[in-house]
Amino acid sequence: ASYGTAFKAPTFNELYFPGYGNPDLGPETSRSVEVGVRGEHGRGPGRAITWSLNAFDTKIDDMIAFDSTLGDSGGPNNIDRARIQGVEAVVGAQLAGWDLHTSLTWLDPRNDGDNANHDKVLPRRARQSGRVDADRRFGDFSIGASVTGAGERYDNLANTTRMGGYGLVGLRAGYAFTDAWSVQASADNVSDKRYETAALYNQPGRTWLLTLRYQPVVH
Repeated sequence: ASYGTAFKAPTFNELYFPGYGNPDLGPETSRSVEVGVRGEHGRGPGRAITWSLNAFDTKIDDMIAFDSTLGDSGGPNNIDRARIQGVEAVVGAQLAGWDLHTSLTWLDPRNDGDNANHDKVLPRRARQSGRVDADRRFGDFSIGASVTGAGERYDNLANTTRMGGYGLVGLRAGYAFTDAWSVQASADNVSDKRYETAALYNQPGRTWLLTLRYQPVVH
């Protein structure tokens, strides 16, 4: 279990960027409580399973969030009170030679202020999200895949601009020339999914990446 407090000052762009900044922004402060449990079962190759389950509750004063009603295209503003509650589950396992890792998050991000948007969902936050990774080695070769997903979200404080959820697939393969040198090819968003996490800002489509890595071996 843990308890913490935080302070966040507005960025320079949030204050002064032309056509977007809000010089009247104040800093936000928060208080968080988290309770969790974790475990490990089985030992040795192919038998280890680890898991954790955490619940958290964060109360925020003067939260900095996007407000579509400011100016011509919206900008940052302070929400007098907000509350984010959630649960995160993580499971890792070794199964039939595969390293598997899964994480799932459920959020309830709410506007807790005394205003017209009381109890609305905070903007640009998905209430459900998750990721699954699977990787395996074959000698000097390695392969892997990732699946990520997120539920719907809203772009504005009034929850009138809705953005749909999405799911993405990533693939990767690598080869180790030596203990220090390796190369990896990866593809993200393989299906070239079009999606947004902020209205009118498209995310990258299908992306390819070739990486050559040198990591010296320390004996």
